[in-house]
Amino acid sequence: MHALDNIRALISRLQPEAICDQCIVERLGLAPDVVVEQAVRQLSGTCGIERRRGTCALCESEKIVSRQKS
Repeated sequence: MHALDNIRALISRLQPEAICDQCIVERLGLAPDVVVEQAVRQLSGTCGIERRRGTCALCESEKIVSRQKS
């Protein structure tokens, strides 16, 4: 899945910062964020990506964010 690779690459580029699903959608031109949430959940088990409550590095909102584990 091409979108999955793009999501993983974006999260990795931002390391150690975190990004929210909405910013992933906007940066990559994806729709809707339910698909992004499912994709990031899939990546979190296999690619060293974690989801947690935190601050998004791009929009600075406090919400569920994803980041590459160090």
